[in-house]
Amino acid sequence: MIMKKIVLVIGILFMLNSCDRPMYSTSRLTKVLHNNTNKQIVYTIQTCVGDKTIPSKEYSSDSVVFENNYVIMLPAVGPYEIPTYRVDVYNECIYNISDTTKSTFKSRSIATVHDSIFWSHIYCYDAKNSTVNDEIYTEKLTLDNSILSLLQKDYTMLEKFKDYYKK
Repeated sequence: MIMKKIVLVIGILFMLNSCDRPMYSTSRLTKVLHNNTNKQIVYTIQTCVGDKTIPSKEYSSDSVVFENNYVIMLPAVGPYEIPTYRVDVYNECIYNISDTTKSTFKSRSIATVHDSIFWSHIYCYDAKNSTVNDEIYTEKLTLDNSILSLLQKDYTMLEKFKDYYKK
């Protein structure tokens, strides 16, 4: 009788543990802009979790954070690999408000020579406290005159940034 109870308890515990269980995870990207020019800049970033803009005055720094929360269903019995998902950046656009120039830079995977100059000014690093389940990392863009030289005139900015140009 006791043996049947033990087998029953072990069977129930095995069945409860054999269900998939959720694992909650976060991917967090911090984009930092160091504007080392005497120009007013607007930096826009398009990602898989939304679009954000960093307005920057001359010789200043600012940042934005993109966060992607997701659930992964893990099988009850391993071994298995736990996938991680970074925040995908699709496009980055720099607007030089001071002289109506702009340029759009594509993601690294489809970068052109033009884009590679831009990407050479970005320093990426992972957070020291990043856990196995979370992707926490930062990309710093140091904007200088070499990037400004890549920008091209775009008079549609007069319409896009009406408030600035009314001054």
